[in-house]
Formats: sequence, C-alpha cells, structure tokens
Amino acid sequence: MGIGPSSPVVCGVVRRRRGHFVLPLDDDQKTQLERASNAVGPERIEDLLRELFCLHDLNKNGTLEESELIKINEKIAFVHQDHVDLKEIEQRYRDHYRSNLNAEGQPVTYEVFRDYWQTTLKELNRDLRAHEMILEQSITQVESARQAFFIPAFQRESDAPFTALISQRGPQI
Repeated sequence: MGIGPSSPVVCGVVRRRRGHFVLPLDDDQKTQLERASNAVGPERIEDLLRELFCLHDLNKNGTLEESELIKINEKIAFVHQDHVDLKEIEQRYRDHYRSNLNAEGQPVTYEVFRDYWQTTLKELNRDLRAHEMILEQSITQVESARQAFFIPAFQRESDAPFTALISQRGPQI
C-alpha cells in the first residue's frame, strides 16, 4: 500500500538515508541495491516532504500553523547564532508564512505545504537528487530545532504549548 498525494498525512515515515544499508550481499545484489538507492523518484521526495511536514507540526493536529513555523525557526536560530533577535525572527517568518502559505496566517494542510516546497525545489534545481539532499538537510535542521526545545539555554516561556506535545525524538515511527 503506497502513500500518494491523496493519502492522509502519515507522520510515521520510515527513514531511509543514503549509506545506511548494512546487509551481507553478493556483488550482483550490491549493484542492484546501489542502483536502487541512487535512483530518487517522486515517491522518495513525497516521503521526505511528509516527514518534514510532520516535524513542523509541533502540536500534531495535522496542519502547519504560523506559530509553529516561527517557533521552529526561532530554535534553528538559537542553534546557529550567538545572539537571536526574537522579534526579527517572528516578523521574518510571519511574513514568509503569509507570503507563501496563507495570506491570513491561517493553518495550512500538508497539500499546501507540499505545493510550496515543490515549487521552491523546482526553482532551485530540477534534479530530484538535489531535492532529496535539500529536504534531508531541512529535516536535519528541524530535528535539531526540536531538540533545542529541551536545552535549558534555548527554552522560552512561549515554548510551553509545544514542549508538552513533542518528543525529543520527533514523530513516532
């Protein structure tokens, strides 16, 4: 049973990262496996987009809210910068959300999120392997942001609505 564009969002996507296959194989099997793992298709991109969406959906309600995008990017900034201007980050990602996802700041579905990302990825590069790398890096960033919720130096009072709902490990597989 596959997951397609019309399927409900399933946040328990099994991760398949490059180079993480450890199996005793003969040479023919190794060649087949390498060919299969180097071929990136639309299904792989769809799986990564679903995983990225689920990681952003901090309150696990099946939509991406403006506050979730702001909060994730606040945590990413904490991880990467010495000084974080929370007002600037809030304004930047509020503007981004309203310019690209929903002009009124209303929650968006996976399909809106996916359409935005697919358009952005195609503008950056047409190669699906590049899309895979960009999405994997984005997933890693959001996973780091989720971890930052549990680092005392990065915690804020405004985290409370999210911290109780997320785990340090991300969505359950």
